[in-house]
Amino acid sequence: MMAHEDSPLLDRLRAGDEAARRELFARCQAKVRPFFRARVRRADEVDDLVGEVVVRALEGLRNGQEPRELDAWLTGIAHNLLKAHYTDTARRDDREVPDRAVEPDTGVEDLMTRARVMDVLRNALPGVPAGLRPVMAAHLRLTAQRGRLVVGAELAEELGVPRGQADRQLQRARRATENAVTSYVIGHVGARRCEQLAELVTTPFDAKQSTLVLDHAARCAVCGARRADARDCARWALGPGLIGVAHDDEHRRTALAFFGRGTEFATAPPRLLGSLGTRVMGLPGVDAAVRAAQENPALVRVAAGGLGLVAAAVIAVLATQPERDGTVALPTTQVTAPFVPTLSTGTPPQGAQPVVALTTTRPTAAPPPPTTRPTSAEPAPAEPAPESPAPPAAPTTTTTTTTATTTTELPPPPPPAPKWAYARVEPWRSPIGEETELSGTWQWGTPRPVTVTREDTGVYRLRFPAQASETAVAHATVTFYAVARPVGCVVRDNREDGADQVVVVACAEGGTPADTRFTVLLAEPAPGAAVVGPDAPVRRTGAGRYEVDLPAGNGTGYTQVTPYGPDFARCQSSGVRGRTLRVHCDRDTRWAATHVEGVALGAVGAYAQTTGTAPDLRIDTARSYNSTGGAFTLHRLGVGQYRVLVRGVGTWGGTAFSGATDSGYCHTQWWHTFAHPLGEVWVDVQCVDDTGALADKHFGIATIRPPFAAGEQPGPRHPVDPGPSRPGWGYAQVHQYATTLGVPAQLNPNHQWSTWGGYLPGNDHWWARKASVLRTGVGEYTVRMPGLAVSPVAHVTPHSQAADVCVVRDQRVDGDDTLVGVNCYGVTGTPKNLAFHVYVGGGPVVTSAQATRLGVGEYEVPASAGHAQLTATGGFARCRHASGAGTVRVSCDRDTTWQVSFTDTGLHGDDVPAGHLAVEPGGSVARSFSTTGEVPSVVRTSVGRYAVKYTTLGFRNRVWPTDTVQVSVLGGEVRTCTVAALNGYMTRGAVELSVWCFDPTGRPADTAFALAYVRPPDR
Repeated sequence: MMAHEDSPLLDRLRAGDEAARRELFARCQAKVRPFFRARVRRADEVDDLVGEVVVRALEGLRNGQEPRELDAWLTGIAHNLLKAHYTDTARRDDREVPDRAVEPDTGVEDLMTRARVMDVLRNALPGVPAGLRPVMAAHLRLTAQRGRLVVGAELAEELGVPRGQADRQLQRARRATENAVTSYVIGHVGARRCEQLAELVTTPFDAKQSTLVLDHAARCAVCGARRADARDCARWALGPGLIGVAHDDEHRRTALAFFGRGTEFATAPPRLLGSLGTRVMGLPGVDAAVRAAQENPALVRVAAGGLGLVAAAVIAVLATQPERDGTVALPTTQVTAPFVPTLSTGTPPQGAQPVVALTTTRPTAAPPPPTTRPTSAEPAPAEPAPESPAPPAAPTTTTTTTTATTTTELPPPPPPAPKWAYARVEPWRSPIGEETELSGTWQWGTPRPVTVTREDTGVYRLRFPAQASETAVAHATVTFYAVARPVGCVVRDNREDGADQVVVVACAEGGTPADTRFTVLLAEPAPGAAVVGPDAPVRRTGAGRYEVDLPAGNGTGYTQVTPYGPDFARCQSSGVRGRTLRVHCDRDTRWAATHVEGVALGAVGAYAQTTGTAPDLRIDTARSYNSTGGAFTLHRLGVGQYRVLVRGVGTWGGTAFSGATDSGYCHTQWWHTFAHPLGEVWVDVQCVDDTGALADKHFGIATIRPPFAAGEQPGPRHPVDPGPSRPGWGYAQVHQYATTLGVPAQLNPNHQWSTWGGYLPGNDHWWARKASVLRTGVGEYTVRMPGLAVSPVAHVTPHSQAADVCVVRDQRVDGDDTLVGVNCYGVTGTPKNLAFHVYVGGGPVVTSAQATRLGVGEYEVPASAGHAQLTATGGFARCRHASGAGTVRVSCDRDTTWQVSFTDTGLHGDDVPAGHLAVEPGGSVARSFSTTGEVPSVVRTSVGRYAVKYTTLGFRNRVWPTDTVQVSVLGGEVRTCTVAALNGYMTRGAVELSVWCFDPTGRPADTAFALAYVRPPDR
């Protein structure tokens, strides 16, 4: 490779670019390692020499060397090192370097490269018991195909089992695969060295051979020596090695979290060897560390000797870091008690923090003050040694010249940063009395895993290692609790226990002890935060009502409140007025509060609070804050159920809190996090009134995450704007049909879709404005469909199991939106609050104004090709249609207005999954179209009731946003048909729906009908 081709890489190396150093590692592995393997007998010496080439190359570049050809330069360094190696070991004359001294042999580390990991896993798969093999096979296959770790819901969907079952099966399969890989690796690398092992591996590898090899290795001294390495290789392949298959940081972090639980990556204290150890100057992000070590596993052994592989990966990459501005330069001579990073084996949360957390331990004795050498050529005078030990003096900086010495006192060191840590109790149903390490995915801030002991139903004792503090306040908040019940947690104890902090939490539902997931935040007072401790003086203003004056602020911050004491209680904020915090509890109790204003609860995070008139709540930007400057938005999912979307703070392993800010009680029903490149957090909040019934309440949320790792980016801080209205189509399922009169209510984002925002990339389509409904009377609605102002056609179908009717009252434009008026009625024509599906689109349309009136309620229009969808407009009416020779006959039970649209595919004519069909009264299919070519099955289950099922038209990879259906009546008799049920998410690819038809009296009646099915396109 010529100089001009290497120049960009060399420039990046001189600039300290991390990716460039990884490229240099890769270059050395490809070019230099084979050179040493052919000339040095011991594999560990090869590793030492390869690592030294990298170090010397980085040093040379920092010292100004300018190689003309990088590969030749690296080979020259290797040649010189090899000569020195022979001289040091007295193996041969240093002028005689053999072309080839020994045959290279496969070592365990050679099976750990990016190119070999998946091969090792696949080859070892037959050694997994047959019952677990399909689970691991699906996991590996989908991970390789999709370029990201496939677990959880995706794996469950592939296996066709519930998610909980898939998670349990995968954990068992992973343990079995670890044994199989260990056995496979022992046989693969050791058969040439052990005759007994060679006899065991003559047959194809299977579960029986795996067991025999492991049993043999337990007895054989030769193979036993490799068993630990093989076990490390297995853990590597199933953990960091598998991360190499993923294409982005988000999924690498998912892998780290999923496979980094427990103590299996625990390691002994590290040994920083040779020149690598003396060059440790900083820690890269975990992803950089794992990627570099995964691509260069041989370097792991150079840097860490016998360490576990994950810890060794971190140490190995430490050696590649350049000296940074503001750090003390490396001494040229040996220094007593140097500053050495040490490894903590605790399992931090997903993503931003490594599986092996790095802490810093400074020497107890202060290092000698840095000395500036004289500017003249004379040597500096030696400093006399003290005759006897003396009390330590204040640190000084001494500048020595040929004429004078100046001593300047250094400023005192800054105070230690406030401690803070959090952990989610996961698992929350551990055996009573048994101390259990919490999942490393959902905790941060401690050097070792937080542990929990479930002392009784709903009572938990948590131990936060190294977090002992007299001033730390503990907050406990329920999370992942979907039932609409009065649920909450109290802190019964929060105290120091040696170096640790112990927090006892008790949770209850309606006053009855209940096991539940919850999150504990343990934090010392920090700048920008006001803390009210559980024993602080407050003003009681009534039963369970309190006030306290905050030391500062203007009432725009977020407050987290937690009850304290032996009895169950629920407490949340009633808001801050000026500087007065009001708190309401369901009984008299002690409580603690943390109020932040313009800062996050942790180092990186956000909080958001609502404004507006319920249920039309919105984010109050004046009372919200995001440390990254990211955006917020809010979705209403249903009565008392909301979702807050936050940009810029997402990563695996963060946490979220929520609470009411006026009245009632709110808790985190669910929360989702999306790591880089999305960097989002979604917090689902559920609010109840004092009785525990769902109710729309003002609330706030807070989300925090670990500090950003080196090189980590927060992701886009603002979503893409969908732009102005344009031709397109969209739909919404309106299930919130009894909302407060005169107050708009946003419709559930899972139950709507449109071309206006639906095609935006990533998660941006979730951020586009959503449809809303305004109820102006009984059965009288106006649906706002954003961005569809130029879509002239609207259809509506009741979602009901009764003889109900919905019509399009009117349709008009408001800016970029279309407003669809919908009126719904019961069987007698009386207005009725109903759920319904509404569709807005374009295409050929004919209205009653263009028709020939043949009699009372009888009309005829020219027919167009394709499916005809009919909807009455104006007031109550039952309409049906029938196609003739070039015409469509529309019949209604009274004179009324109506519109009919025609389309070839579904309702919209776009090339996305859709279908339509016509069904005879007996259930036979008269005509059918679907984009998959499938003719659905139709079964008449009873009089007037029909079950329609597609097996290929439904969702393949996701279920939200959901689909929609429009139904119209065919034939000559007055009838009504409704969508009684729609299920497009239980089975992949399948759609099941029920159509119920009735006569004018409301009795079930066999009826010919047509339906059109529409869903979002696959992404």
